[in-house]
Amino acid sequence: MSKCNGCGAELLDGTTFCPYCGERVATSNADENKEVESEIVNETVNIQESNDSSSGAPKEKKVFQVFATLGQIFAIITLVCIGGSLLCFGVPEIGYMICAMGFEVSIPAFIFGIIGKKSISGRKKGIFALIVGIVGTVVLAILFIVLLVLLVLNGTSGDLGFTYY
Repeated sequence: MSKCNGCGAELLDGTTFCPYCGERVATSNADENKEVESEIVNETVNIQESNDSSSGAPKEKKVFQVFATLGQIFAIITLVCIGGSLLCFGVPEIGYMICAMGFEVSIPAFIFGIIGKKSISGRKKGIFALIVGIVGTVVLAILFIVLLVLLVLNGTSGDLGFTYY
């Protein structure tokens, strides 16, 4: 039996570290010293890996990134539909259809924005999609009503301007 140099506790033969204070036990063989050093490195790596996984830092889920990106795509389509509807005021039938399509896309932009803003790296995309989804839905609803009134005033509300013979 040997004694620990750090705390003086009695140790079993072949012990490399004191179980009480953690001090490394001196050995006389050079090969044993190399093994001890490799064990120290391995234990240090294992401790660091276990600390990384238990540090409480949330790991980002790829799903949130995907939702943020999809929300951004739907938000851009919503903005394009708003612009297209505004450009087609002269032809309210086409503007009405573009507005209806944009209205259908703005709601998923809003929903994906809510989910996507949970992403750490895609947070800005998610917030962008959320804001454009909310504002786009309101703007498109107003445009929808205005274009519908224009269709009624033009007398083409029943068939949206298409005549079938």
